[in-house]
Amino acid sequence: MIETEIKARVKNKEQLLEKLKKFSIYKGFLTRSDTYWKNKISIRIREQEFNCEKITIVTYKKKELRNVNGLQTEVNEEHETIIGDRKPFEEFLKDAGFKISLKKIKEVHEFQYDITNELLNDEGLIANIEVCTVPPLGDFIEIEIVSEPKDVGTLELIQNELLSILEKCGLTEDDIEPKYYSQLLKEAQENNS
Repeated sequence: MIETEIKARVKNKEQLLEKLKKFSIYKGFLTRSDTYWKNKISIRIREQEFNCEKITIVTYKKKELRNVNGLQTEVNEEHETIIGDRKPFEEFLKDAGFKISLKKIKEVHEFQYDITNELLNDEGLIANIEVCTVPPLGDFIEIEIVSEPKDVGTLELIQNELLSILEKCGLTEDDIEPKYYSQLLKEAQENNS
């Protein structure tokens, strides 16, 4: 599956949450604790807590920033699996030469939006919208659409839909944050050193 995503900085989280409740479905609040392991590739182990239920998810992503219509859009090929006990997997990673490269916490308000775009709706696509607090970086909105691999024309349609949702939220392209969280966290750490 391919996830196409944009991320934007949020100045007024409460105001944004109210806007989202008017046009999308609120799914709930969850906390994610991510540990990134790096060797030649990067693997994320995520502990996620939602409604008092904890799960552990291992994710491998092939990340790519693409310039679509002059805008940096994140297009990722993502592979995930749920695991029980993370300790044996972490031991495997250590033995394979992986080292922890980053830890990140996200507090997330999750929403779902049914896409009504006539050119995309026959695909049954939905937009996942998350309003996230990422210490120490602040508040962000992430809007993603997960689809089968598509041609460039479809990617442009998906990007236009992402921008349309961003606009419904009262945000503009100027609010988009093109850097990955890992880059932002590294910069924040260097600035505090």
